[in-house]
Parts: sequence; C-alpha cells; structure tokens
Amino acid sequence: MTPWLYLLVLPWVIFGQHCLPDAIPEADRMNITLDGYSMPLGIWQLSWDTSLIMGKIFGILVSEMLGYHIRYGTGSGSFSIVWTLGGCPSTTPSDIQAECRPPRRWHFSFESWQQGRTYLPPTLLAMGQYAPINLGSGGYTGFQGLFVMSPPSVASQAATGLPLTYFSHFNASWFRPQRFAMIVGEVNMSRLSRCSESVNSAYPLLGQEYYDATGDKDGVELQDGRNILKCWEEKWWVAPSCRGNISDCLAVVTGGSGWGMYELPQQAFFHNMPLAFATAAAKQYVPLNRDLQSLLYWWTPDASFIDFDPERVLFPTHDAQEFRRGIYRSMPSDVVLTNWAAGGLDSEMAQDAEGPLALASNMQLFNSDMVGLLKENQKLDIADGEMRAWETACNWLKTNRNRNFWHQWVPRETDCARGQGLVDALGAFVTNVSQALKCATCPSGYAALQHNGQRICSPCPAGFFQNFPGESSCLPCEPGSIAMEEGSRECQPCRLGEFANGSAMTSCYRCGQGDHRDRWTTSQLVVSQGDLEKWIQVQGATSQDFCACEAGSFLFQSSCMTCMEGSSCPGSNSLELLPGYFSTAEEPGEVFQCFGNSKRCPGGLPGTCAFQRDPTSVTCSKCIDGTHAEANGTCVSCSGRHVAIFLTVTSMAMLSLLGLYLILLKMKLRHPTSLLIVSISLSQMIFIAQKLTVLFRFKIEWEEPFLNVLRVLELLAFDLKIISIDCISPLNSTIEFSARVMVVPMFCIVVFLVHILHACLHRTHFFSKIQLAQLTSTVGTVFSICFIPVFSSLLAPFQCQEHPNRKFTLQDYHGVFCNFTEEHLQMCIIGAVACLLPIGFLALCTWVVLVEVPRRQSRSDLSFLRAWSFLFIRFRPGTQVFSVLFLVRNALVVLCQLLSNESAKVVLLNLMLYISLILTAYKKPWRFMVCNWLDILLLTGLMAIVDMGAVTMRDRPQTAMIICICFLSCMMAAILAAVVFGAWKYARQKYRKRFNFFITHQKSAAGCFARLLKMELVAAGKTVFIDSDDLVDVSCLCRYVSQDTQKLLILATPEIVKRRFCLAEMATAQLCEVPSIVLTWPKFQVPDENFIKNLSQEVEILNELAKFGIFRADIEGTLWWLQILESIKIPTELTREELGRIVGKLTNTVPKISGFASGETELPVLADPENLEAVSAALILLKCLQPQLSLDDVMPKLLCDDMKVTRARTAVLIITKGCFGSPRFAHWLLQVHSQQCSIVPVITEENHDSPSKEELHIAIAPLQIDAVLYLHVVQAVFRELSVRFVPASFSNSQQDLELHAKKVHSRLTFQGMNLAQLVSLEVKDDDDDYDASSVATEKT
Repeated sequence: MTPWLYLLVLPWVIFGQHCLPDAIPEADRMNITLDGYSMPLGIWQLSWDTSLIMGKIFGILVSEMLGYHIRYGTGSGSFSIVWTLGGCPSTTPSDIQAECRPPRRWHFSFESWQQGRTYLPPTLLAMGQYAPINLGSGGYTGFQGLFVMSPPSVASQAATGLPLTYFSHFNASWFRPQRFAMIVGEVNMSRLSRCSESVNSAYPLLGQEYYDATGDKDGVELQDGRNILKCWEEKWWVAPSCRGNISDCLAVVTGGSGWGMYELPQQAFFHNMPLAFATAAAKQYVPLNRDLQSLLYWWTPDASFIDFDPERVLFPTHDAQEFRRGIYRSMPSDVVLTNWAAGGLDSEMAQDAEGPLALASNMQLFNSDMVGLLKENQKLDIADGEMRAWETACNWLKTNRNRNFWHQWVPRETDCARGQGLVDALGAFVTNVSQALKCATCPSGYAALQHNGQRICSPCPAGFFQNFPGESSCLPCEPGSIAMEEGSRECQPCRLGEFANGSAMTSCYRCGQGDHRDRWTTSQLVVSQGDLEKWIQVQGATSQDFCACEAGSFLFQSSCMTCMEGSSCPGSNSLELLPGYFSTAEEPGEVFQCFGNSKRCPGGLPGTCAFQRDPTSVTCSKCIDGTHAEANGTCVSCSGRHVAIFLTVTSMAMLSLLGLYLILLKMKLRHPTSLLIVSISLSQMIFIAQKLTVLFRFKIEWEEPFLNVLRVLELLAFDLKIISIDCISPLNSTIEFSARVMVVPMFCIVVFLVHILHACLHRTHFFSKIQLAQLTSTVGTVFSICFIPVFSSLLAPFQCQEHPNRKFTLQDYHGVFCNFTEEHLQMCIIGAVACLLPIGFLALCTWVVLVEVPRRQSRSDLSFLRAWSFLFIRFRPGTQVFSVLFLVRNALVVLCQLLSNESAKVVLLNLMLYISLILTAYKKPWRFMVCNWLDILLLTGLMAIVDMGAVTMRDRPQTAMIICICFLSCMMAAILAAVVFGAWKYARQKYRKRFNFFITHQKSAAGCFARLLKMELVAAGKTVFIDSDDLVDVSCLCRYVSQDTQKLLILATPEIVKRRFCLAEMATAQLCEVPSIVLTWPKFQVPDENFIKNLSQEVEILNELAKFGIFRADIEGTLWWLQILESIKIPTELTREELGRIVGKLTNTVPKISGFASGETELPVLADPENLEAVSAALILLKCLQPQLSLDDVMPKLLCDDMKVTRARTAVLIITKGCFGSPRFAHWLLQVHSQQCSIVPVITEENHDSPSKEELHIAIAPLQIDAVLYLHVVQAVFRELSVRFVPASFSNSQQDLELHAKKVHSRLTFQGMNLAQLVSLEVKDDDDDYDASSVATEKT
C-alpha cells in the first residue's frame, strides 16, 4: 500500500482484549494462507460507524469463535474495497494487471455502497483470478434522498394531521409547509457554499440535464455555451413554486459538492414543492442541519442525525425506466449494501479460509438491528471510533448470546461448505455424519454431493471427470475426449488418428480402414493472421470429418504425397502454395520458387498466377500477349502510356549520347576545368548505381522501401522490360537476351551516326586524326560507363537458381531451364561470344595505359592521347593506371555473381570495396581532391549497404532497410554537393580568379626577388601565388595557372627556360591564353631557333612535361610565344626607384617602397648591391622586422649607392656568395670595423659554405684596400654566430621567415663584441689552419 493511502486509513490493530467468555486464546489462533503467503486475516473497514461495527462483529467472531489472528484497516470510501482486496497498491492503479498482484493483505470488507457502478464489471474482469468476490447483501439496505427531521413533521401532524413525510404534503397549491420547517430567510448565508464553487463546478452537465427533463428555462442560465443551475444570491437554487417570494421557500441543505442535486430539483419541480436547495460550506453540513432541524439530503444507515429521528420523504414508487432517461420524478431505489471477500479464498489459492468465508457469507442484520446498534454506539462515551465500535459490537454479541441469533452464522466442524465432504479422525472420507469429525476439501476426481442432508466426496464415474478440488459435481467428457476409469481428474483427448463423437465416452474410434491407418491423422481448420486459413493436427477429434492425411503430406491420386518446400499441407488432404511459389495443376507436387518479383505468384491452389500472368509459363514468368508486367506482380494491358515510356527512354538515351559527344568535343584535354568535377561526380553516381544492380542479383531478401530503389535501378542494367519493350514487340527469352547484348553496340552505332552528322555539318573529313580521336573518345566513354551492366547482362546464361523440386532456371530469365538445351544453349553461345566484347575492351585499355600512353607521350602524339583521354583525364598525372585498376575492379564485381555461395559473394565484394577504399585514400588518384573524398564516402556507404544486406540473409529486419535508405540518401546528397561545388567552382574560376598574379621563377636565381615582389604586390592589395606559400600538390600546379590566375609573371632569369616546372607553367599559360608579362633579367637571352631545337630534343624534360599533358609542339610554341609578350626589364642594381617602377607598372599604382637608407643610420644593412638576390633578401628581412620593432626602436636601413657607415651601432651583414669580392661591400665592412660596430651576420642562401683563405685571397686581390686587414675582418665576421634567413627556400613560408626575423631582432637588441674586438682576437690567433666553416653555424 502506498504511503498516501496510509494517511487516509487508521493503521491496522490486533486487539489484545477478549469479548466472549469462551474465546479461543491468542496462542491457539492461526493465520490464513493466500497466494502462498501466511498472514493474519485482514478486515478492511470503511470510515463510517455501520461499516466499523460490522467489521468488529465479524472480527470478534472470526478470532474468538473460529480462532484466527486478525488485523484491521480503515479506508475512506466504498471505492477502496475492490482495489484493496485485489492487492492494488493504490486506488488509482495505472496498470491493473501489472500492479494488482500478491501478496493481498486484506481479505474481507463490509457495507459497500457501489451497487450498479459501471466501473465494477470491467475492473473485476481485468483483475482476473485476483478479483474480489461479492458475498451479497449483509441483510440491511441503504437509502439516500430527501429527509425531514422529527420536530417539523411532528409539528405539522399536530397542527393539521398531516406529517411532512409524503411529497403531496408539500404541494404549494393547497398546503403551506413553511409554517413548520425552516425557510430561506432563517438560514445564515455565510454557512453556505456558492453554486459556482460547488454544484455547477462539480456537475457541469447538471443544468442541461435538468432543463432537458423539465423544460424549466427559468431554472437555468447560459454560461460559456452551456446551461447551469441558476442560483439566487449565488447560494440557492429555487423551485418554481416559490420563486415569487424566495425568502419564504423551505430550506433544504445538502453537503459535499451538491449531493443529490440531480434528483432533488426535479422532484421539487414535478410535485410543486416550495423548496430551495443550497450546499453547506466546508465542515458545515452536519452542524448546520443539526441547528436547523428541518429538511435535508441524507442517507441511512448513518448516525449523524439519528437522535432527531429523520424520516425519508416518500415520493411515487421508483420508476427505473424514467431514471434511465434522466427523469427523477419518482422515489430513488434502495441500495443493496454488499459484503466482499478476496478472490480465491474459496479455491486452492487459499488455505484455512473456509470458516471465515462461511461466516462472512452467513452474516445478516436487519435495518432495525443496525439502527439499534447505531443508537447504542452513540451512547458510549469513548472518543476513539474504532474502540467505540468494538465495544458496541461486543455488547451486542453478549446481549444476543442466548437468543441463538448469531450462533447460526458460525459454521460447525461438520457443516461442510461447497466442495467439501465429511472425513473421520484419520482424514478418510466418510458418508455418515456420525462417523465424521470435520470437513475436508474434495480432491480432484471427486465431487461434493448432497447425501442425507450432508456433503460427501464421491469419485467421478467412468466417462466423467473433475480436474479441480472442492467442486460440487463431476463433468462429462466432451466429444473428442474419454475417461476410462472412475475418479478421473481429467479426460484424455483422443490421439492423432482417433476420434470420439459423443459425450461421456470411455474409448475412441480409429480413422481410416485397411493396412495404412498409421498414415492418417486428425486435423482442424483454424484462423491465423487475419483471414488466412490454416490446418493443424489436433488431438481430441470430435467426428470422422477430422480424419485426413497427416501434416506435411497431401492426398493425390488416392495416395498421401510429401509436400515440398514452398507448399503447405496442413493436414486437410489438400496442398496450398505459399506466396512466392508455383506449381501446375497437373503436377501440384513439383514446386518452383518464384525468384525476382515473387508477387507474380500469389500462392494458393496449384496453377494460380497473378492477374493476366500466363499459368502455362514456368513460375508465371510471362505475361499474356498484349500486357505488360507491373511492380505488384500483375500484368496490365498495354496502352499509349507504355509506348510513351519506351519512346521517352529511347529518346533520352539518344539525346544523352549526343550530349556526351558534344561535351567531349568541347572538353580541354590537357587542362580541364572544374566542370570535370561535375562529370566525375555524375560518373561515380552511375557506377555506384550499377554496383547496386549487381548487389540486387545476390540472394538477399531486400525489403521495402530499399527494394523499390533497386528495381528502378534495373534500368541501368539494360532490363528492357522496365521500358515496356514487350508492348512494342513480344520477345522470347533468347531474343530479349540478344537485345540486351546489342544495347551497347547500338549506342556505338548512334555515336557513329552523330559523328558523321557533325563532320558533314562542319565539312571535315570523317576519318581525319582529330575526328577519329573524337569518335574513339566518345565510344570509349560509352563502353566505360556501360562496362558493368553489359558485362553483367552477358553473364545471365551462366547464373542459375535451384528450385525446391531440384530443377534449375536462369536468375534473370525465370522461364528458361538451365539444361544446356534449346533456349539455354542458344543464350550460352551468344553470351560466351559477346563476353569477348568487355574482355577485349579491358585488355585494350590495359595495353593502351601501360604501353601506348607513355610511348605516345614521348612522341607528343596528341591525337592518340585525345582519343584515349577518357581513360586518364579524370586522374592526376602519374595515376593513370587507376583507370585500368577500376575497370578490373568492376569486372571482378560482376564476376563475383558467379559464385554459388552467397556469403562468399558478400565477402568478395566487400574485399574489393575495401581494397578500392584503401587505394583511393592512400593514392588519391582523382584529379580533384573533392572527387577523392566523394569516392571514399561512396565506397563507405556501399560497404554499409552490403553489410546491411548480409544481415537480412539471416533475418529480415525492417531497420536494416531503413539504414540502407539512409546511407543511400547520404551518398546521393554527397554527389549532389560535389556537383554543385564543381559548378560553383567553375563559375568562380571563370568570372573571379583566385590569384591576381602567378609568379613563375627559378628558385636559385630569383627566389628572393619573387618573394619580395609578392610582398610588394600584396601590400598593393593584390593576391599572388608563389609555390613556397600556396602550392600543396605539384600535380595541381598547371591547374592553378589555367583556372585560378588572372596574369602570369615570368621572372626571366638566364636558366628559366631549362626548368621543367617553369616550362610547364609558361606552356599552360600559353595554351590557356592566360595574360602574361616577362620580367627580363640583364643576362636573359630570348630563345632563338637553335636553342628551341636543342631544347625540344631533351627527352627527360619532355617525358616529365608529358605527365602534365604538355608536349614538344607546346614547348616550341611557348618559347616562340615568349618573344611577343610584354616585358619589363630588371636593372643590374635594385634601387628604391627601380623597384617602385616595376611594382607600379604591374599594379597601375604609385607604391611606397621602404627599407632603403637615405642618409646616416644607426642600424645599417649591408648587402652586395650588384647581387639582385642579396638586395631582395635584405629588403625581405627589413619587412619581416617591421612588426617586431616598437615605436622607440631604430629601423634598420639598407645601404645603397655610395653611402658610408657613420655613427652606426650595429650592422646587419647579408652574407651571399661572392659578397666579400664586392668593392662597395668591402668598403662598408671596413667602415663598420673602424666604427667599432657590432655585427649580425645573416646567411640568405641554402647550402652556403664559408670561403677558404685561398678563395678570399683571390676575391680580395682586385680590391684597392688593405688586404691583410680586410682578410682579418672577413675571418672575424665568420667568428661571430650567424642567423639563417633564406627567403628563396621552398620550405620557408612567410610565417617561417617572420620566425627567423625574430632571431635577428633579438641579436640587434643584444650588444656583444664589436667587429674591432673580434678582429683583435683574430690577429692573436696563431692557428693558420683556421676553418671558417666551423664557426659559421646557426644558433637556434
């Protein structure tokens, strides 16, 4: 019991005192056992006096006379009885069957007012075996209605001779009862509840029901769209007979939320009674009515007003028919007050409960007895209601002890209850009461029968049974069962093959005659899964009609034949085919499985096919002539719609081939645009769809909705029936197979006709190199796209499926037997010959990619490469072999269908997909990275679908199909995203280039200048590409030039035309017509004819460039193209003005060039002014230093022209090859020595080596300086630690350079030894083998 319910009841109490003198002692009392639990007998009381008194009377008798331990519990209302005795934890269980369970602690309850309540029958039914038992009436009845107390009734009778106990004595037309009872004006209104808070709130339909019964529209009012009772002063509802003077109406006070207000207003209306009704406020019902001592709504039995002797006001006799119609003109009926017991107390669920159950059933009190008990109960001066009720019950039992009144309630030892019989001292059943000591429950196989006024246990005769103990009669065995001996607890059903066609039989009859009776059984028709009829074997057959062949066999030609797989022989002598199976009427036992669309075989009787299917064809595989197969398995008559489908699909195929030809005609072979992303994405979608068609042929039980997707994709497998070809011309299996084989050759013929038409329109020769290349490329593309479906369709004659009858038919052509004769033999020959087509295509592609392409690239055979571009244009340079690998993979995907084991097919397919996934992820072969990621995602999704399909081979969960649809949707979404991305990227590259400038340069000769130029152009608001910052994949280098660049800047150093990547960038710009500008170095020479001829013979360079689609003719054209380009000359010495001129010409602006010194500076930067790279590196260093300097720092400046080092603090030395041989650099360095400046050597070249003494002597010789001093100065420079700052390095990005610049800045702020001090150390050093390189290391 839930805690809140305990708050509503008094805790149970085991009373220690005795009432009767001969009470059984406490120590000798026992428990009852119910549901396997031993416990005291629980008495559930209700909170009013009558129920408490009845409970205490029962409790005293059952404990003191019958010897049971007891306990009490008290609830608040009759509704709690059923729930509590049923074992429910609360009075509002959410799940009766789950919550109302053992143990049941409460077993008896008295005085339930729930007679006729509609909730009782379904509640008891839901409780099942735990439903409480209604023991019937306790003798007295209840009544509730209009009462009048004794004072006004007595006064009326004394004055007029008419008591106020009859309804006619209230009729206002001839009698005035207001003289004797309280009227409205005499009632304190504050002690009343408002109508809106009581009756109209609690009973929202009451007003409408009153109006419907009486038609009294003045008694109701409309509120919120419904009629409610109309109350005077919001307190009183007034009857029509006294509405003229309301204060003079007789006052009737009810309680609660308006008890009795359904009946009382109608009775006052129909009988012209001057009454007004009000509801007492909270806790005012009893005190107010005791003060008024007038009319009131009340019920009996009850002690609240018993001292005023209230009498009910009598109305016409109860009319049940009117009450059912909602008309309450007549007297309410009396309420039968019932007693209840826990369910199972009369069965094997309980032990030692017979006596209490008999006692509770026998207890009967009259209304007068109960009134007397209530009056005696009120006289007791005991505050506790429980103890007062016990005292009242005890007094009554003592008073009536000698009247033998209640003794007849208490069962005797030999008064056997229903289902019991007499037993002697040894427990043996006897038939004479003189031999009996007590009663015992009759066991199973016996019945308790009346014998000489007593119950005895008698065994059931043969043919009869009783399977429950404690029953009063034996039951005859029903037809189909027998009892061969007396005392049977149950009847034995007739065995299979036997029947009993009568009741109370002692033996069964056998089915069949002759020598084969053992093959007979008995079966019965049952209904299972809707309207599907099914026969099952049954024991206990009731007639010969049940006799049939045993299940698993059927009656055919007077013999029982075994059923095959796919058929159902339920034991009814007949054979029925399961859905998806077929057999002919002539040979019903030869069962075929309807592979593919199993709906064409609905099952049922042999020879049954779906609508308009040909039943003479194998497995209903053919439609009758003039019809076309539908997805639901039926065939429908051909119509214009089917012809339109055929023409539409055929036209779309032709238009697709025409579009493919034109697209390939316009596509750039060597520098394809981002539209190729769209093309690759769509081709990947087609290939995935084709792989799904292969997967559809696996013996996997695909389900909806994924099955519909696979059926639609069958069009890509050249299933001509989908486009209604049988409505154009009926085809047998051989012709249909031949037509599928010819689909690709027909496509090639269409392409050839398009090619001829295009050549005629453009007046070109049909078979020129260019035209043949275009034709070959288109045909090759068609073969690549159709490789999987054409190869798969050619294998159809070699894929067979086994039927339950051990016969084989083709997987795709269900009406053809696999027997290598007739149609099958013809199809095998056609397929074997036609297989040479895809195998030859694969072999040819392998030879072209592995042998011919490298050879033709070296020969710059552009026509050949264009012809076979469909193989490698989709792939990055150097990964063309993947075109062959993917073709081999596709061939293996198709060939795995030939494996006989489905698990092996799935494993092999998964293995190939895993290998493809690994190779794609590792090599990234596709030309565009987005296509690599798309391929990885599609392969992953396909593997997931394969795995989900493998799940359905064992069981067929709908969840697996939903997952397949989700993966397929994700795959399609990814393809759509890739297509949109490709189109967007193409539009962006065409109308908005990513880079304003692309700088092509030779790293060793112009790397620093390229970096400086980029920094100046970026400062001018331009976007610039240089490889060290922006190049991620070298294979994409030409694509950056062709698609992402507005203008190409060629830094024409002397050796640039010999660098293969530079040539590739320039050739790409020339081929793609990218505007270009040449920045010519002083020693650069424009290539002449001899140079071009010699360069064109460099095999190594040509082979490298051929990977980018650039050939000898392109290189020659590019070198001639350089001569006509706009050029800007680069000066020998780079100055502020020259650099500003170059940048300004490129940007059409006036740039601000910083970094050059214009006078004295504390931090001079020394660089060889004749070395363009050294000056560029110095300027780059200064630009990288700018963010590191604070406002108070001095900005280093680059010395130029004939400036001198004066007032310098620290000098930055840009160390480059040959810098110490520069006159101006030498003079500046000696000035730094004389100024006693600190130095920061910065090495700006990769792989820089310190010069030896011999090299320094050679470099210093031409200079007009103090050679000895200068030599010591140079050696002192290399004694100081240097910083590496290499702008030309490919591995150094802008961020790397800024990091190195921080090191230079830290050296500038640190004052170490000046150059003069370093020279002094050098002079003192006597080591002539000084190795400058040992001290020229970088401090990191």
